[in-house]
Amino acid sequence: MITVKEFAKKQHRTVQAVYQSIDRYKIQLDGHIQKIGRTSYLDDDAVAFLESKREQNPVVIYQQDKDEELETLRKNADVMKAEIAKLLKEASKSKDEYTALLEEKHRLELLPAETEKKLALAEKDLEHANEKIEEKDKKIAEQKGEIEEKAAQLKTAKEDAERQKQDYQKEIDRLTEELRKESSKTWWQKLWHK
Repeated sequence: MITVKEFAKKQHRTVQAVYQSIDRYKIQLDGHIQKIGRTSYLDDDAVAFLESKREQNPVVIYQQDKDEELETLRKNADVMKAEIAKLLKEASKSKDEYTALLEEKHRLELLPAETEKKLALAEKDLEHANEKIEEKDKKIAEQKGEIEEKAAQLKTAKEDAERQKQDYQKEIDRLTEELRKESSKTWWQKLWHK
Protein backbone atom coordinates (compact mmCIF):
# COMPACT_ATOMS: atom_id res chain seq x y z
CA MET A 1 0.00 0.00 0.00
CA ILE A 2 1.19 3.47 -0.93
CA THR A 3 -0.32 6.92 -0.29
CA VAL A 4 -1.53 9.06 -3.18
CA LYS A 5 1.07 11.66 -2.29
CA GLU A 6 3.91 9.09 -2.44
CA PHE A 7 2.59 7.72 -5.75
CA ALA A 8 2.48 11.25 -7.22
CA LYS A 9 6.07 11.86 -6.13
CA LYS A 10 7.20 8.55 -7.64
CA GLN A 11 5.46 9.34 -10.94
CA HIS A 12 6.73 12.95 -10.99
CA ARG A 13 3.17 14.20 -11.07
CA THR A 14 1.14 16.51 -8.92
CA VAL A 15 -1.18 15.08 -6.29
CA GLN A 16 -4.03 16.85 -8.05
CA ALA A 17 -3.20 15.10 -11.36
CA VAL A 18 -3.24 11.70 -9.59
CA TYR A 19 -6.62 12.45 -8.02
CA GLN A 20 -7.93 13.42 -11.48
CA SER A 21 -6.79 10.04 -12.83
CA ILE A 22 -8.42 8.23 -9.87
CA ASP A 23 -11.61 10.14 -10.52
CA ARG A 24 -11.46 9.32 -14.24
CA TYR A 25 -11.11 5.56 -13.56
CA LYS A 26 -13.37 5.45 -10.51
CA ILE A 27 -15.20 2.31 -11.64
CA GLN A 28 -12.05 0.29 -12.42
CA LEU A 29 -10.35 1.35 -9.14
CA ASP A 30 -13.37 0.59 -6.98
CA GLY A 31 -12.22 -1.38 -3.93
CA HIS A 32 -8.52 -0.76 -4.59
CA ILE A 33 -8.38 2.61 -2.76
CA GLN A 34 -8.70 2.81 1.02
CA LYS A 35 -9.20 6.01 2.97
CA ILE A 36 -7.84 6.05 6.50
CA GLY A 37 -8.53 9.38 8.20
CA ARG A 38 -7.71 12.02 5.66
CA THR A 39 -5.12 9.98 3.77
CA SER A 40 -5.95 7.84 0.73
CA TYR A 41 -3.97 4.59 0.12
CA LEU A 42 -3.57 2.74 -3.20
CA ASP A 43 -3.10 -1.05 -3.25
CA ASP A 44 -0.67 -2.75 -5.66
CA ASP A 45 -3.42 -3.36 -8.28
CA ALA A 46 -4.39 0.33 -8.27
CA VAL A 47 -0.72 1.35 -8.63
CA ALA A 48 -0.22 -1.08 -11.55
CA PHE A 49 -3.45 0.05 -13.23
CA LEU A 50 -2.59 3.79 -12.95
CA GLU A 51 0.98 3.17 -14.19
CA SER A 52 -0.36 1.26 -17.22
CA LYS A 53 -2.79 4.07 -18.05
CA ARG A 54 0.05 6.56 -17.75
CA GLU A 55 2.15 4.55 -20.23
CA GLN A 56 -0.78 4.35 -22.68
CA ASN A 57 -1.23 8.15 -22.60
CA PRO A 58 2.29 9.54 -22.41
CA VAL A 59 2.71 13.29 -22.04
CA VAL A 60 4.50 14.58 -25.11
CA ILE A 61 6.46 17.81 -24.76
CA TYR A 62 7.30 19.52 -27.96
CA GLN A 63 10.57 21.33 -27.90
CA GLN A 64 10.45 24.21 -30.29
CA ASP A 65 13.36 26.01 -31.71
CA LYS A 66 14.03 28.40 -28.86
CA ASP A 67 16.32 30.72 -30.87
CA GLU A 68 13.66 31.29 -33.52
CA GLU A 69 11.01 31.91 -30.87
CA LEU A 70 13.34 34.25 -29.01
CA GLU A 71 14.09 36.19 -32.21
CA THR A 72 10.36 36.50 -32.92
CA LEU A 73 9.76 37.70 -29.38
CA ARG A 74 12.60 40.22 -29.73
CA LYS A 75 11.17 41.52 -33.00
CA ASN A 76 7.74 41.77 -31.41
CA ALA A 77 9.31 43.58 -28.45
CA ASP A 78 11.09 46.00 -30.81
CA VAL A 79 7.85 46.64 -32.70
CA MET A 80 6.04 47.15 -29.39
CA LYS A 81 8.78 49.51 -28.17
CA ALA A 82 8.53 51.53 -31.40
CA GLU A 83 4.73 51.60 -31.05
CA ILE A 84 5.00 52.64 -27.40
CA ALA A 85 7.53 55.35 -28.32
CA LYS A 86 5.17 56.59 -31.03
CA LEU A 87 2.22 56.58 -28.62
CA LEU A 88 4.31 58.37 -25.97
CA LYS A 89 5.33 60.98 -28.54
CA GLU A 90 1.70 61.48 -29.57
CA ALA A 91 0.68 61.61 -25.90
CA SER A 92 3.38 64.21 -25.25
CA LYS A 93 2.22 66.22 -28.27
CA SER A 94 -1.39 65.94 -27.09
CA LYS A 95 -0.31 66.99 -23.59
CA ASP A 96 1.52 70.02 -25.04
CA GLU A 97 -1.56 70.92 -27.11
CA TYR A 98 -3.76 70.46 -24.05
CA THR A 99 -1.43 72.69 -22.00
CA ALA A 100 -1.47 75.31 -24.76
CA LEU A 101 -5.26 75.18 -24.87
CA LEU A 102 -5.45 75.54 -21.10
CA GLU A 103 -3.14 78.57 -21.25
CA GLU A 104 -5.23 80.09 -24.04
CA LYS A 105 -8.41 79.41 -22.05
CA HIS A 106 -6.85 81.05 -19.00
CA ARG A 107 -5.75 84.05 -21.10
CA LEU A 108 -9.26 84.37 -22.59
CA GLU A 109 -10.81 84.09 -19.14
CA LEU A 110 -8.57 86.94 -17.96
CA LEU A 111 -9.50 89.19 -20.92
CA PRO A 112 -12.82 90.42 -19.47
CA ALA A 113 -11.15 91.17 -16.13
CA GLU A 114 -8.27 92.99 -17.87
CA THR A 115 -10.71 94.86 -20.12
CA GLU A 116 -12.80 95.81 -17.10
CA LYS A 117 -9.67 96.98 -15.29
CA LYS A 118 -8.56 99.02 -18.32
CA LEU A 119 -12.08 100.44 -18.66
CA ALA A 120 -12.07 101.43 -14.97
CA LEU A 121 -8.68 103.14 -15.44
CA ALA A 122 -9.94 104.89 -18.58
CA GLU A 123 -13.06 106.08 -16.72
CA LYS A 124 -10.87 107.36 -13.89
CA ASP A 125 -8.61 109.18 -16.38
CA LEU A 126 -11.69 110.64 -18.10
CA GLU A 127 -13.08 111.79 -14.75
CA HIS A 128 -9.72 113.37 -13.90
CA ALA A 129 -9.59 115.06 -17.32
CA ASN A 130 -13.16 116.36 -16.85
CA GLU A 131 -12.19 117.76 -13.46
CA LYS A 132 -9.22 119.56 -15.04
CA ILE A 133 -11.46 120.89 -17.84
CA GLU A 134 -13.96 122.14 -15.24
CA GLU A 135 -11.14 123.83 -13.31
CA LYS A 136 -9.86 125.48 -16.50
CA ASP A 137 -13.42 126.53 -17.47
CA LYS A 138 -13.85 128.02 -14.00
CA LYS A 139 -10.51 129.89 -14.29
CA ILE A 140 -11.47 131.07 -17.78
CA ALA A 141 -14.84 132.25 -16.47
CA GLU A 142 -13.10 134.05 -13.60
CA GLN A 143 -10.56 135.61 -15.98
CA LYS A 144 -13.35 136.53 -18.39
CA GLY A 145 -15.21 138.20 -15.51
CA GLU A 146 -12.04 140.07 -14.51
CA ILE A 147 -11.39 141.09 -18.13
CA GLU A 148 -14.98 142.29 -18.56
CA GLU A 149 -14.73 144.21 -15.28
CA LYS A 150 -11.44 145.78 -16.40
CA ALA A 151 -12.98 146.53 -19.81
CA ALA A 152 -15.92 148.23 -18.08
CA GLN A 153 -13.49 150.19 -15.88
CA LEU A 154 -11.44 151.15 -18.95
CA LYS A 155 -14.61 152.18 -20.77
CA THR A 156 -15.67 154.28 -17.80
CA ALA A 157 -12.17 155.74 -17.55
CA LYS A 158 -12.19 156.46 -21.29
CA GLU A 159 -15.58 158.12 -21.01
CA ASP A 160 -14.34 160.11 -18.00
CA ALA A 161 -11.19 161.05 -19.93
CA GLU A 162 -13.33 162.03 -22.93
CA ARG A 163 -15.54 164.19 -20.68
CA GLN A 164 -12.48 165.74 -19.08
CA LYS A 165 -11.01 166.34 -22.50
CA GLN A 166 -14.24 168.06 -23.57
CA ASP A 167 -14.28 170.05 -20.34
CA TYR A 168 -10.63 171.02 -20.89
CA GLN A 169 -11.41 171.92 -24.51
CA LYS A 170 -14.31 174.13 -23.37
CA GLU A 171 -12.06 175.73 -20.79
CA ILE A 172 -9.37 176.23 -23.43
CA ASP A 173 -11.95 177.67 -25.83
CA ARG A 174 -13.31 179.97 -23.07
CA LEU A 175 -9.82 181.06 -22.07
CA THR A 176 -8.86 181.57 -25.71
CA GLU A 177 -11.99 183.74 -26.20
CA GLU A 178 -11.18 185.72 -23.06
CA LEU A 179 -7.63 186.16 -24.23
CA ARG A 180 -8.80 187.31 -27.61
CA LYS A 181 -11.20 189.77 -25.98
CA GLU A 182 -8.46 191.04 -23.66
CA SER A 183 -6.09 191.34 -26.53
CA SER A 184 -8.51 193.45 -28.48
CA LYS A 185 -8.98 195.90 -25.55
CA THR A 186 -7.02 199.08 -25.37
CA TRP A 187 -4.71 199.87 -22.65
CA TRP A 188 -7.20 202.27 -21.09
CA GLN A 189 -9.98 199.67 -21.15
CA LYS A 190 -7.67 197.23 -19.48
CA LEU A 191 -6.91 199.63 -16.76
CA TRP A 192 -10.53 200.35 -15.95
CA HIS A 193 -11.51 196.70 -16.47
CA LYS A 194 -14.02 197.26 -19.09
